[in-house]
Amino acid sequence: MKILNQNPVIKSVRIFEEDGSIKLDYRTKPNVKLPKGKVGNRFRFSTGIQSTPSALKSIEKNKFDLAQEHYESLFQTLENKEIVLFEDVAHLALKEAEADRGKLDSTKDYQNILKLDVLPFFSKMPLKDIKVKDIKAWVNEIAEQELSQSRFNKKYYVVKRVLDYACENEYIESNPISFVKRSSKLFSKPKDKSTEYFSKDERNIILNDTCENGTAKDKIDFPFINTFMHIALLTGARTGEIMALKLEIQ
Repeated sequence: MKILNQNPVIKSVRIFEEDGSIKLDYRTKPNVKLPKGKVGNRFRFSTGIQSTPSALKSIEKNKFDLAQEHYESLFQTLENKEIVLFEDVAHLALKEAEADRGKLDSTKDYQNILKLDVLPFFSKMPLKDIKVKDIKAWVNEIAEQELSQSRFNKKYYVVKRVLDYACENEYIESNPISFVKRSSKLFSKPKDKSTEYFSKDERNIILNDTCENGTAKDKIDFPFINTFMHIALLTGARTGEIMALKLEIQ
């Protein structure tokens, strides 16, 4: 008994073998929506299943469903999606920005922020549906982490970069985060450390200390450490500046 095709999209499906694999050749019904750039209504794809009598029998039974799944998958690519989600462009946005930076540590930090602080909130939201109120809600949620303003700035940058990318590629018309101030009383200001310095007594303790399990002899055997600490504490020079010093005997 012949089973009638009741699939609303797929008109016909032909099974064929090629290079030992089972493949499908199907056509869609007239007036069915086609992926961007597709002209005809004929599609071919490999099932990735090795051709055996039992496999052919199983594919024959489910060929319309398999064709339907393949057809639907074509619209999951970014250029064919009717509704683009935040997560669809998030990694692309950071990858594009990565080329403008040269610091690997910053890139990894931004990727972790995206994973831990941004995607859990925005991932499934359609880009066009993200409003100012959503950005503010996210800011309030992040504020519960009791961050400094400088640390929050990095998280803010990640969201802004993704939405900027969405604007640049015309997924949205404007960036809602531009209406939300980055600086907020919800986040603490960095402490002013300009008045924090070692007293004379504290300096002497550090310079005379032999460190844990160390001895006075170690100072003689390892003069570099002793010299480094004296220069750092007596001149205020930075590590890089000290390391660049050269001994010149005149």
